[in-house]
Amino acid sequence: MEKKRVCFYKPSFFYEILAINEKNTLNRVFFSFS
Repeated sequence: MEKKRVCFYKPSFFYEILAINEKNTLNRVFFSFS
């Protein structure tokens, strides 16, 4: 469990950046449709 947690937390900032990019793309799609 501890090893899994460490491996999961290490690239967490990278996943956060991906999530932010996804949110931005979703917002663009919504704006383009509206």
